[in-house]
Amino acid sequence: MPTNQTLYLGTIAVDSPNLQKVDGGGDLETKAHWQGNDFVVERRVKGGGKVTEDYLRSQDGKQLFVIVGFEGSGGRSIQFRRVYDPAS
Repeated sequence: MPTNQTLYLGTIAVDSPNLQKVDGGGDLETKAHWQGNDFVVERRVKGGGKVTEDYLRSQDGKQLFVIVGFEGSGGRSIQFRRVYDPAS
């Protein structure tokens, strides 16, 4: 079970689309690839929106940034950034 220090996101194959069924009958397509030094994960729900997660390290290597973008099927979008520090 995830805690505030542990989060299991599953396994993502790089450069190989993954198609899954999700609750509600839709298909979830997940793609991952390297873009320079960034690891980018894109998730699309058939008939729905798209979520993009861009994982990158700070220049000093002491933090992990995850830039999350959501584009809804109605044209709405939002972007936010999560910042992770190493455990003490």
